Parts: sequence; structure tokens; C-alpha cells
Amino acid sequence: MSPEVLVLALSTVIRPTATAAVFAMLAAARPTRLLLAYIIAGAAFSGGFGVVVVILLSGWTRPEAQDDVRAVIGIVVGAVSLGYAAGLNAITNSTSSIVEQIFQVAVYNGFWFALPTAALVLATRRPVELQDFLRRVTGWVSHREREILVTAFGLLGTYLIVKGVVELLP
Repeated sequence: MSPEVLVLALSTVIRPTATAAVFAMLAAARPTRLLLAYIIAGAAFSGGFGVVVVILLSGWTRPEAQDDVRAVIGIVVGAVSLGYAAGLNAITNSTSSIVEQIFQVAVYNGFWFALPTAALVLATRRPVELQDFLRRVTGWVSHREREILVTAFGLLGTYLIVKGVVELLP
């Protein structure tokens, strides 16, 4: 498993927009249906998109590709990590096996949908406690949203750029 994939995946667990969406779904009369539909549809789209991108990028980032081409791709992807391209580059660079790359997409999506999945489980078992918890977490995240995003993507982008530059050095 690529460390870049894990770092990027962990940075996506608590996203302000997903937290707000989960909170809005929990306010509905039947939150479990909405959460289940959100998880299934989102995972199908995100996982399918991730697999397609990994397959398309796999030829450019395989070990057989020229070192300078792979290094430049690493620099470019690091510079645009705010667009989440870094996670797909990390997946395609980490292994040449398409099965392992698809597994990493699945792990990434598992982290991506961790919050709504946990909310679904808790909405079924402890709905009152869950709503109180989400109100507190949403408040904490919304007050620190900028710092969380800047820190996570700053570290990831810096790491990927440094890695690409080091690969370009003789």
C-alpha cells in the first residue's frame, strides 16, 4: 500500500462538505435510506472513476517508462494535489499490478466513505447520540477547515514535488 494513498485517504475522512451532507441526511425522517443511497452511489461513481483513471495512467507511470517522464509527472501531480490527482498518481506509481492498483482505489474509497458509513451504522443503532456528536464535530471542523486543508495538501504537495525533483537528479 502506497504511503501517499494512505495520507491522502486519511485527509478525506472528515471533509466539511461531506460532514454537512451527512448532517443534512441525518435530519431527514428516514436517514438510513438516504445514507445508504449516498454511500452506494458515491462509492460506485468514485470507485469506477478511480479505476478508469488508474488504468489510463498506468502506461505512463510504470517502471518501464523513462525516469524523467515519471519524475515530471510526479512534480506536476504534486503541484495540483488540491485536485486529488496526487492520490491516483501515488496509486499508479506504487505498483505495476493493475489488481493492486484497483485494490488501492478501493482502500482510498473506503476511507472516503468512512464518515457516512459510520453515520449509517450509528443512525441505525444510536440516532440521538449520533446527532449530538455530529453537531459537535461539525462545529470543530468548520472552525478549523482552512488549517486542516492547508496542512494536509501542503504536506502532500511538498512531499510529491520533493520526490519528483529527487528522481530527476542524476
